[in-house]
Amino acid sequence: MPDEILCDDQRRYIEYLQEKMLDPLWIAVFEQSRWADWSAYLVKRAERLYPEIFESKDPNVLALFDPKKAPYDTKFELPTTIADFGSRLADVKRAADLLGIKTNGNILLATSTDISPSPSSLPTTGDHLIFAGLGTSLYCNYWSKAITAIVTAIQPVLGLDRVLVSADIRRVFEADPSGIILAARLALYYAHFGTIIGFGEVNEPINKTGYRVLLLRAMEIFAVAHEYAHCVVGEKLPHSSGQLDSSESIDLENLCDEIGLLLSREVGNFYEDYLLFVGIGPLIFFRTMQICEDVREQIACSESHELSFNKRRISSGSHPVTESRVEALKNQIYLKTAVEQRENATLFVEEYDRILIEVLREVKESVSSMLNDKNSSSSS
Repeated sequence: MPDEILCDDQRRYIEYLQEKMLDPLWIAVFEQSRWADWSAYLVKRAERLYPEIFESKDPNVLALFDPKKAPYDTKFELPTTIADFGSRLADVKRAADLLGIKTNGNILLATSTDISPSPSSLPTTGDHLIFAGLGTSLYCNYWSKAITAIVTAIQPVLGLDRVLVSADIRRVFEADPSGIILAARLALYYAHFGTIIGFGEVNEPINKTGYRVLLLRAMEIFAVAHEYAHCVVGEKLPHSSGQLDSSESIDLENLCDEIGLLLSREVGNFYEDYLLFVGIGPLIFFRTMQICEDVREQIACSESHELSFNKRRISSGSHPVTESRVEALKNQIYLKTAVEQRENATLFVEEYDRILIEVLREVKESVSSMLNDKNSSSSS
């Protein structure tokens, strides 16, 4: 539970914003009144999978499934928000304090009812708001599973050799296609629904969980750190929270990416986590969003599709395009890394990006083949 006690006006304002963000088609996911039935199912399933945790009667675990443990008493506040993002925000705040870039105002964490992968923030002259929820946590969780499956399949095929060319990663896909199949399924699901919420269960071998949890943390820390950066900038440059033209919006997003990476790297220092330190979290977030949005556009532009796909792209006029964000990210990693560590960090990030680009290419080729087959079937 958060330390903040909200007055009625704050509570009503948060609920108003949550209602404004909510797509009515997804209301069943976010209404707190419906969480009791869902949490009862989760408890039974979790007790079956992890009996030792529930036997301990750990109050922190039990609180995850109790609607009354939601951070604030609004119609849409879910207990998973604090469970998923409370510690992430605490880590980012600690990093900001150590780096001397903390906010003057308090930051309240509330449930986002937006189904999209990105959290959001509302810098104000008083308390700042960061909205995060299932759209972000499930996106990061599923994609971290897909990338883990791909990355952990490399060593059995290539040994200790680096992934240098496309043929290297293609050999990995052929030897173990589980990761690339999951990536394609996630992209197709997102293309239709604009979210990963509701995708379904994905079983994961227990020996892959540790690495996946590191990727998940790296992605979520950056997502929260980027929104924290908006609050920092909002205090220093109050006009940045207002109406901006396209060029100003892109400059703002680039600045928040830079601050978010700085905060993520500092959190990486806390945990001695190399993935956090070299910016793998934002790299995966940007590239997987590129995969999802490219596939959405592929299908939306196909004359053969029978469904109504939303053509809106995340890389709109208010955000930098993926390539420029990734290049800026790599440049910052190079500049901010100590000289003696710079070469290894650069090689690692470049190799990781090479893998992600091949995932993008393979998924898009598969979708293109699927659409071509469907066109051929329709015309014959």
